[in-house]
Amino acid sequence: MDMDRYNYVYKMMTHQKIFLHANELNGNMEMTIAKKLKDLEGKCLSVGYILRDSIQMMERKIGIINSDRGKVNFDISFQMIVINPKINNLIPCKIVELKKIGYMAYGGYDGENNHP
Repeated sequence: MDMDRYNYVYKMMTHQKIFLHANELNGNMEMTIAKKLKDLEGKCLSVGYILRDSIQMMERKIGIINSDRGKVNFDISFQMIVINPKINNLIPCKIVELKKIGYMAYGGYDGENNHP
């Protein structure tokens, strides 16, 4: 994946607290945490748009029991690919439709270097 060409696409390392209920503490705890991280993909957060299938868990710390809520808090470090264009970024695209409110276009970075 050649992200160097696109100054609006970058890898980002971050961490987040993930909360698991008591009924989620089973043999598939890693999969449960991975699913909760996967729920962030395909969404716009404060850092930008998180590409699908881009989150990789790097580290999971020992959980801390929150007895008030019956949950266990895990501090998770993970890496993700973020799209966050800035003003004056040029993004290759293909205009597919013209409407009164503006243009409809597809293109830009797709993780495979396929462009219109």
